[in-house]
Amino acid sequence: MASRTLSEGRKPMNLSEAMQVFLVQKQVDGLSKRTIDFYRGKIEMFIAFTGDKPLKDLTLQDGQQYVLHLESRPRYAGHQFKKPQTEPMSRATLRGYVRAIKVWVNYLFEENYIKTNVFAKLKLPKDRTRVIQVLSDEELKRIYDQINPETMTGARLFAIVTLMVDTGLRLGEVVGMKLDDINFKQSRILVTGKGDKQRFLPFGSTTSKALRRWINMYRAESDEPSVFMMSDRAVTEAVKRLGNRAGIPRLHSHLFRHTFGTNWIKQKGDLISLQTIMGHSDIAVTRTYVTLAQVDLDVQHRSISPLDRLGVGKKLKKTGT
Repeated sequence: MASRTLSEGRKPMNLSEAMQVFLVQKQVDGLSKRTIDFYRGKIEMFIAFTGDKPLKDLTLQDGQQYVLHLESRPRYAGHQFKKPQTEPMSRATLRGYVRAIKVWVNYLFEENYIKTNVFAKLKLPKDRTRVIQVLSDEELKRIYDQINPETMTGARLFAIVTLMVDTGLRLGEVVGMKLDDINFKQSRILVTGKGDKQRFLPFGSTTSKALRRWINMYRAESDEPSVFMMSDRAVTEAVKRLGNRAGIPRLHSHLFRHTFGTNWIKQKGDLISLQTIMGHSDIAVTRTYVTLAQVDLDVQHRSISPLDRLGVGKKLKKTGT
């Protein structure tokens, strides 16, 4: 087999130059600005760590040392808006950082900018299974009790929360939703998700009322096509404040999505349909909601077990294990 050779006529480049080549290609491929910014941010962090060395000097060890650095990096370190935490970044976030630089280097290899895919053996950190406590019906009621839909701010927040709970939309999908994306006659929304992939999502009558109320009664007339005219950060902060008022400090926008997916499984919805609704490219991600649903059922059983509530077990003597 002939050995792989670099394309002729290409001058040697540093990592930062290789990043720009990659990002330009992603623009040509039609990736969204959000996705391109994601890659740019993650690759820039890697280059800041390893130094803007010549591309030909990049090694597997550079990637491995970077992973070790990230594992010891405090959560939200260097974040523009959030304060650093004492605990390390989540495994899901860590995997996103590593996946970004692997995609980048794989592109450089496939396009003959480098002779060897030096990150081919760079393993993604294992994603530790997390138990996520989804929202109970009682907690949802407490959340809605803290929203006054008779005000402009309240009507908008009511519509956002209702939309998320009813459809499982991601925060970015809610923020990016345009007026023309809503079809009230068919009760469905055209959603643009990750990678600019589009899908139609149905919504219920309560969501329809909440959206109509916000749009027709409170939303200011504007050339802005966005339904809610809020940034990711603004919605995140609004939901955080809502959670504090409701006595649910763990509340965040993605928890509405987790709650939707878990309830879908609990109501005997099928996995394939849920994958389509959630916009998952890999059904393995969707399967996590089966686990969440089981955990939620376990918690419910412990709270409503009739014998536990009656205290029958108090008559039993403690036994050794």
